[in-house]
This record gives sequence, structure tokens and C-alpha cells, in this order.
Amino acid sequence: MEKIEELINTIENQEKDKTRNDYFRYFRNWHWFVISVFAALAVALILYKSTPETYKVQSRLIIFAEENKISEELSFNEPRYNERSNISDEVGILSSYSVFRKAIENLNWKTSWYKSSFFSKTELYNAPFDVITQEDAVNLAGIPLKITILNDQEYLVAVNSKANINGVNQKISFKEKASFNKPFKNDYFHFSLSNRSGVTSENFSFVFNDESFLTSVYQKKVEITANPRESELVIVESQGEVPQKEADFLNELNKVFIEFDMDKRNRTSENSVQFIDEQTKEIKATLTKSEEEINNYRKTHGLMNLGQEANVIYTTLGDIESEKFDTEQKLEYYQNLKNIIGDPEKISQLSPPGFLQEQGNGLNEMLADLKDLYNRREVLALSVKEKSPDFVRLQNEIEITRSGIEESIGNLILNTQREKQNIDARYRNVQSRLSRLPESEKNLISMQRDYDVNNDLYNFLLQKKAEASITRASIAPQAKIIDPAQSAYAEKLGPKIIIFIFGGLFLGILIPFLFITISGFFNNKIESVNEIENASGIPVLDEIIHHKYKHPLPVFSHPRSGITESFRNLKVKVLNKIPEPGQKVISVNSMDSGEGKSFISANLAAALSLGNKKVLLVGTDLRNPSLHKTFEIHDGKGLGSYLNNEAEFDEIINPASSENLFFARSGEVPENPSELLESNRFEEFINTARDRFDYIVLDNAPLKLVPDANWTSRFSDIKLFTLRLNYSRKNEVYNINKHVSLTNLKNSFIVVNDTPMQAYGYGSRYWKRGYGKYNKKMRIA
Repeated sequence: MEKIEELINTIENQEKDKTRNDYFRYFRNWHWFVISVFAALAVALILYKSTPETYKVQSRLIIFAEENKISEELSFNEPRYNERSNISDEVGILSSYSVFRKAIENLNWKTSWYKSSFFSKTELYNAPFDVITQEDAVNLAGIPLKITILNDQEYLVAVNSKANINGVNQKISFKEKASFNKPFKNDYFHFSLSNRSGVTSENFSFVFNDESFLTSVYQKKVEITANPRESELVIVESQGEVPQKEADFLNELNKVFIEFDMDKRNRTSENSVQFIDEQTKEIKATLTKSEEEINNYRKTHGLMNLGQEANVIYTTLGDIESEKFDTEQKLEYYQNLKNIIGDPEKISQLSPPGFLQEQGNGLNEMLADLKDLYNRREVLALSVKEKSPDFVRLQNEIEITRSGIEESIGNLILNTQREKQNIDARYRNVQSRLSRLPESEKNLISMQRDYDVNNDLYNFLLQKKAEASITRASIAPQAKIIDPAQSAYAEKLGPKIIIFIFGGLFLGILIPFLFITISGFFNNKIESVNEIENASGIPVLDEIIHHKYKHPLPVFSHPRSGITESFRNLKVKVLNKIPEPGQKVISVNSMDSGEGKSFISANLAAALSLGNKKVLLVGTDLRNPSLHKTFEIHDGKGLGSYLNNEAEFDEIINPASSENLFFARSGEVPENPSELLESNRFEEFINTARDRFDYIVLDNAPLKLVPDANWTSRFSDIKLFTLRLNYSRKNEVYNINKHVSLTNLKNSFIVVNDTPMQAYGYGSRYWKRGYGKYNKKMRIA
């Protein structure tokens, strides 16, 4: 149980150490965060300066959902447009491409002008120049033309862009002089420019607008919102750099929308009045002619009044003819309705006759529903595709309604034909009675009937003309502008400097954070001492802190520094680990070059010599020696010479930087360094050094590269393995463990080089100043 708890505690401690190391990775690179934040804030400020100001302009409409009662009661061949009680349909019309395109065309925005500065480009609504083009002139749309005023008479026009011409992308680049008020013409443009307010020191540019593209741009940025369940109010908003331009567009859009509905309804009423006028002219001429014929007939035959039998037949014949006319009208209406039931345009212009409302068979209501469905489909087709779910659902509803109407029409046609057959039989009976009357009365009755029928039709048309005129006069806009768009009340949306500042701060922190995190994820270098302690099978003896001194022996050159104190601390720990008196050989090893092995060897030897002990530093790296550079001893015999029996012990021993420190350089690189180190001559060298020096420090060759250190380490009493933070790779800890285990090296320890200064003692400030006021009292160990 105790072992399990110990294992759990070990795992928890390792997790805490890992988390601490992760945090420390970010703290160690604090300067990158500072640099990144300052750079991001500078970029954010430039973006803020270069971002044009944007404004929101708003207008309000009210769309009436109720029917115009006068128009409903007096309708004559008028489609019931006002029956669209669904405000979303009206919003669909308002947001349609055709309405937007008409508004763009009315505004006549042929060009767009811009003023360029160092950081930004600002749109100008009041253009500083007038652009004059011919009707047949061709100018490429969307290509920016840079205008530079040279003097009062000339300007420079430059283009450097790409354009799609006849389906082929072409590069357009030119720079030409032109004169004001004179045509400028080349293969791509043909216009003349008149200066209104431009000055020489300013830079301008303009583009010829494509109305289709401009329409799509405004369709995307204009927002139309309505909530028909709560209100008939519709809010139309637009955002742009120039408030007055957005206000002008919204006002024109609202105007086009209102005129669109008014024009459609007025056009129907005008068609009705025009049709009635044409019919009344023909009937009036027929009435005048019939009246003259009746008067002449009476005078000719001396027949002023009809007899009793003739009056009865005349009255009965009138009633039957009236019924026959009504029945034929019904039958004609039903048959015509059956033929046009699939034509939305003709159905919308079809007005239900009075008899259809009186019958109460539901056909009138179904026709009204079908008209409404056709209208909704027309509106929906402006904004969605035919394959959209809403459009398909509406189309299915139309098919179901039309199928019901066709079935009802078939039944009504059958019943009306039977009614007509009955009326025809009665009519033939009256005609037989009429045939028995005198010829003069019979002819007069026929003439009188024709006159009465035309007279009734004439009066009916006059009544309907009056009703249509009243309807046309009573047509009112279905939408009304409550609040027109005004630039004075535009709301500034941006840019907001606080957003850029916070964005810059966020990115300034995020970028180095991500970089450090990703690099840490792929980094296989040792970043903390805890990683070594958790992975190593041998103990970490001490840490050598990071320093910035250029001198290779800071123990001598900076005796009161933190790096010197770390070597003093290492000396104490090394001496405490010497197992028995008389054991004085210390080997310093590394798995790879560049880990500070020679630096630690030299300074450890220097620290050992400060205690009045004779110390010998031996360069046992015969292949790539470097210690001679530290002590600036470049000439003379070295260890290689001794091993080759070319020199004696005293000949290769050189005094170093202090009276107690001596140095045996490696010497010239021999041909067989491994064999020399394996010889008995090297053992003799170590035994002699043990007799004459208090401590011997061996600077060995890297273990990973050559096996030389395996032989020299046999004679050492303490084996130190160096690892350098943020340089040595993590697998080197495993390699050290493996090497120590296979060679059965005793008294092996790890020394970590280049650790953060904050991790040792009192920190860098105090080491540089030598403990402050205790500086003079501090003694060197």
C-alpha cells in the first residue's frame, strides 16, 4: 500500500514538475512576448489608420397589410394585389434584384472616386472631377485609374491592373499624359476629364462602375428586417464609408419600391378604363342607329304601340333572353377560366363576376387563394431558386389548389349546360308564339329587344367606368416612408481603436505563445533540470548557471560573480563525493560536443586551485583539443608526446593562470589516439600525477563520437557527465544511463550546464554587485 502511495506521489510530483517547466518555458522567453506585443500594437495602429470609417444609415417604412375597401368593392377586372397580407412578401419585393437595379440606375452612379493618402484610401461622394463619356464609348468597369494633376491643363492617368476581356485574363498597364476637357482614348478607355476641385498635391483614383456588380454589392450589404407578427414596420439599413451616399441609396430604394407597387396597380385600372371607353363608343353608335331604325319603322307602318299579346310575348322574351344571356356568360366564363387556370398573369387580371359571389359554391374563395399563391410564387422567385424547399412546397400547394378549382369548374360547366338547354327550350316556345304575331309587330319587337339589350349594356359599362375611375383615384401607396434615411443621423460603426488595441495585444501574446508551444512540442532538447532528474538513473550533482562573460575562466576574471559561486558550490559537492582519502582524479565527460565540458573542466580545476591545492588539468581529448585556447598555450609538447615516449612528465606540465593550477595540453593530434590512451604509458602518467598533485581533472573526448573516454575514465575517482539546457537532447540522458550501466562506472554524477540564473542563489542582480553592502566582507573560498 505504501509503495502504491509512493508511486502516486511520484507521478503527481512529475506532473507538477512538467507543468512548472511548461510555464517556465514561457517566462524564459518573456522578451519575445514584449517584442511581439509592441510589433502587433504597431501593426494594429497602422491598420487603424488605414481602415476607412464606416457608418450605418437607417430608414423606416410602414407596409399596410389591410385591404383597401373601396378598391375591393368597386373592382372591375382588377387583380387583388393588396390581398398580400404577408409582410414578408413585400419585404421580398423590396429586397429583389429588379428593385435594387432600378434604384442604382436612377442614381446614375457611373463612376466612383477615391482619395489616396499614406495609410488609407477614402471614397469621395462629391467627385473632384467630372467624367464625360460618349454614348457609344467603351470603358472597362472595375479597373482603377490613378489620376495625378500635373498642372492646370494636364494630368497623368496610370493603370496597373488585370481584367477579364472576352473570357481571357489580361494585364493592363499604361501611364499617359492627358489634357483636361479633351478626350482621352486608348484600347480600354474613352472619356474626358474636367477638373472641379482637385489640387496638384493630392492623389486620386476612380473606376467605372458595373451596375450589375454594384447592384449585387448593395443587395449583400443592405439589411431589411421586419416582424409582421408584432408590427407592420420595416427597417432598412445600409453600411458604408460615405453616409450621404448610403442615405441617397436607401431613399431611392424606398421610392422605387413604392412606385413599383403603384405602377402595377394603376396600370390595371387604366387598362380597365381604356377597355370600357372602347366598348361604350361602339355600343353608343349601335344605340343611335337602332333608335333611328325603330322611329322610322313606326312612322312607316303607323305602329305606335304593341298589342296586349305582343306586350306579354315581349316581356317574356326579355326575361328569357336575360336568363339566356346570363347563362351564356356563366358558361363562357367557366370555359375561359378552365383554359387560363394555369396562366398566372391572366388569372391575376381576372375579376370574379357578381354571380360567382352570389352562388356561394366556394369557387370565388379558391380563385382568391390561387391568386395569392401565384403572387407569393412571383415574389419568392425574385430571391430563391426553383429547387429551394420553400419554392417546391409553394408549387405543390399551387398544384393542389388548381386541381380543386378544375374539378369545381367541370361540375359548374355541366350544370350550366343543362340550365342552358332548359332556357333554349323555353326560348323556342316563345319564338313560336312570336311567329304567330303580325309581321309588323314581330319586327318591332325584334328591333326593340336589340335596342334594350344594347341600352342595358351601355348603362352597365358607364356604371363600371365610374367605379374604375373611383378605384384608380382611391389607390394609395401600400407602403409609406416614416423616417427617410439622413446622413446627419448616421451611426459610426468603426474603426474603433479599442478593438484594434485589444486585437493587437491578443495577437501579440498569441503568436509567441503558439510559436513556443509548437516549438516545444517538436523540441527534443532538455529544457529543465527536472527533466533530467526524472529520466536519469544517476544523481544530478549540481548546476552551472548561465553567464554572459566573454572570458573563458570567470572563476579568475570575475571572482564575485554568480557563475564563480556555482563552481565553488560544485567543488564542495565533488569533494564531498570523493569516497576515500587519496582519490583525487575527476573526469569530465559529455555525450556530444558543445555541451560545455571543457569550460566546466577548466573552471572546476580553477575553483579547486583556489584552496591552496595543486591541481592538474589534463586535456585528454587528443582528437579535437580546445583547452589550450583557454590558457593560450599553443606551443610545446603535450600528452600525446608523452604517450609516444617523445617527452617526459615534467616537459608537458605548464603553469596556468594561478600558482596552484597547472595544465597538460593535448598536444599535436596523433595518428592513433585510442591506442595511446589504452597503453600503460597513460596509467603511468596518472600515477605520477597522483603523487605530485592534490587533484587531477581530465577533460575527456565526447563519448558519443569516440570511445577514448571509456579508457581514461577507468582511472578517475569521480565521473562527471555534463548536459546543457536547451542544447543537449533528451535521449542523451538515456545514453548516459546506458553507458554508466554497461561500463559499471562508480561515482557517476551529472552536472547541468547553462541553467537559468534565477535558479541559483540570489539572482543575477546580487551576483553582479557582489552581495551589495557585504561586497567588501566577502571572502573567496
